[in-house]
Amino acid sequence: TGVDLTIKVKTRTGAVHRGLGTGGTDLALQADLIRSLGPVIGFGHLGYRWTGDVPGFAPYRNPWYGELGACRQVVPNGDVGVMLDVRNPIGRLGAVAETTVFAAWRHGGYRTQVYVTRGFAPASPQWALGLSLRTRL
Repeated sequence: TGVDLTIKVKTRTGAVHRGLGTGGTDLALQADLIRSLGPVIGFGHLGYRWTGDVPGFAPYRNPWYGELGACRQVVPNGDVGVMLDVRNPIGRLGAVAETTVFAAWRHGGYRTQVYVTRGFAPASPQWALGLSLRTRL
């Protein structure tokens, strides 16, 4: 079992009028949990975000957000998994609710992941495809 407590600070670098962030400085407090359940690894987090407001725009709500998922190793150095992400509404677009299916491979100090996401709420994308590469220093 693993537990992490995280504080996130997002500075106001995005242009709010282009939909690139809130335009304010956001602060989030998050607790992560991961646990081995036999051949499956369960994971999730729960957090609360204080969303920065921008002069001239309606104030944002401060949302709760969370994730719950599981993955399983299917080949050496490779897993598949699924996760559900949710967030309370922060503004006019509403809540976020989306499910992601992913496959990941570890090679050396790297991890490559491909994923497909399906959104079920107004502020979620209908569909998203992605590829990520991660390394630890």
